[in-house]
Amino acid sequence: MIKLEHISKNFGYVKVFDDFTLAFPEDKITVILGPSGCGKTTLLNILAGLKPVDQGVATKAEHVSYLFQEPRLLPWLTIRENIALVLKEKMEPSWINRQIRENLETIGLSRYADCYPSQLSGGMRQRAAMVRAFSYDAPLLLMDEPFKSLDVKMQFQLIRDFLTLWQQKKRTVITVTHDVQEALWLADEILVFPEKPVKTINKFVIGLAQAERTQDGRLADIEKKLLDLLLK
Repeated sequence: MIKLEHISKNFGYVKVFDDFTLAFPEDKITVILGPSGCGKTTLLNILAGLKPVDQGVATKAEHVSYLFQEPRLLPWLTIRENIALVLKEKMEPSWINRQIRENLETIGLSRYADCYPSQLSGGMRQRAAMVRAFSYDAPLLLMDEPFKSLDVKMQFQLIRDFLTLWQQKKRTVITVTHDVQEALWLADEILVFPEKPVKTINKFVIGLAQAERTQDGRLADIEKKLLDLLLK
């Protein structure tokens, strides 16, 4: 299980986490909401092994996938080559090609496998980055606002594609966002971080399949509570 036990983390005189404990449910999507600078990205970096804790224990996955705000595709490689790049040291070439083909077909990108990133729209590039993240066989996927700065229609389409991939290749997902609607579409569990230092949190368990959410009025009450916490 991915968990933090009594961790503390400082940056100079700024304390971000103070005796903070948290466990993440396996093979579920946990969304973290909170104001800018509250420690959301620091948390991801701790879980990715990029930042050490000052005190306490962070139990991390041995292998991690990371999906960023921007696709971070290498412009001189095709989409197929970008995805294969993270797999070459772990898998046989025949398996890599089959994995890439199946994942691209799942979200309608197979015809663009041999295109370069500059030949695709921004939304298509982010879809390719999602395929790369899911093709890498890691038990933990961290996401730093990958659906940021999109119009509502494109955001919903990308989230739908993401959930399609996740249903086929379930893993523990921890993502951060400022967008309450995005959190409600994605999450099995939503955590609201207060202003730093983070010591305790507010937790909301959604309890609805993602397919039911756009038409279920029960989310309205959770949305109100989330906004009340974020705006107070």
